[in-house]
Amino acid sequence: MTNILHITTDSAIGGAENLLLGIARGYDRSKFRHFFATLKPEGRFHKCLRQENAEAFALGCVRVTDIPRAFVRLASLIREKNVHILHTHLFHAGVLGLITKKFMPGVNVVLTRHYSDLIYIYGSLAEKIADRAVSRDLEAIIAVSEAVKRVMVEYDKIDPFKITVIHNGVDPAALSMIDMSRVKEVRDECGLGNSVVVGTVGSLHPRKGHRYFLEAASMIARSDDRVKFLIVGGGELGRELQELASGLGIGDRVFFAGYRSRVNEYVANMDVFVQPSVEEGFGITILEAMAMGKPVIGTRIGGIPEIIKDGTSGILVTPKDPVAMSEAVLSMLGDPATAVRMGESGRERVKKEFTLAGMIKKYERFYDGISGRVKG
Repeated sequence: MTNILHITTDSAIGGAENLLLGIARGYDRSKFRHFFATLKPEGRFHKCLRQENAEAFALGCVRVTDIPRAFVRLASLIREKNVHILHTHLFHAGVLGLITKKFMPGVNVVLTRHYSDLIYIYGSLAEKIADRAVSRDLEAIIAVSEAVKRVMVEYDKIDPFKITVIHNGVDPAALSMIDMSRVKEVRDECGLGNSVVVGTVGSLHPRKGHRYFLEAASMIARSDDRVKFLIVGGGELGRELQELASGLGIGDRVFFAGYRSRVNEYVANMDVFVQPSVEEGFGITILEAMAMGKPVIGTRIGGIPEIIKDGTSGILVTPKDPVAMSEAVLSMLGDPATAVRMGESGRERVKKEFTLAGMIKKYERFYDGISGRVKG
């Protein structure tokens, strides 16, 4: 039995946390035991893990000065659970993983890199240096896309043979289990009525590109008065984006739903799904929309082109280009048959290439191989 402790930074739920929830649901309990911890105090993530009968812990790290105390708690947890592999996710958890490697050399510390060049775009100099140090000093790394691997090799100068690419996966069956009465309630709650709905899902952070989505929305609104827009996700830019929507003259046609735990009830109300990111390691919300048969538009950035086959299972556009984004949306709205065909193609692509079960099997093969790689 291999004991694995996952540690991530936040106790809210984003892409990394959704991946961990998927692992908690579907891992092979005859070979592995998975435990989960966050740097930050308890939150929604812990509640969701416990609903999956997973053991979840919080290290209570709120500020940088809390890191020594967090490490002491982590070390105690590693000893208590007889942890063989410490699997870190996201930047700050990776730094703590590096500290653990220095002081507990008997524990294999590995990393999943969920972002591509996020730290290089938005991080401080100290964060860039630390991020590179973490990647260089660990023996085994998972990248969630080939694009992430390229960044690590080209920017961080990481040996490519240390990096295994494992795409994220989703459970198509679970995503299709929708309470249609709840979908209607959501539609009423958002004031969508009989409108055509173009939407997006993601944290309200600059890297997600909501500004460009709204600029595209203003162009679409001028061309098609049937359309309303739905933005699902919470974050630091909430008020700023609402003010931008008003300034663009579409404040009454955009609904900001905030964070929602059951995103599929909102995606079910979308006729076209858009991912306007300017930085994206992979794009799991695109997978979720494709698994639900939605026609998707994404930016040609990071791991997104590894998901969307342009012109077949969706449309790719240049990042930060609201004109191209609006034209892609209008082309789908103007050709429903093609939109349906792309949606079905996307659904089949997810079933073949990006299932949660397939992802978990690849992770488990990775864990099985770690001892040999480290000794080699």
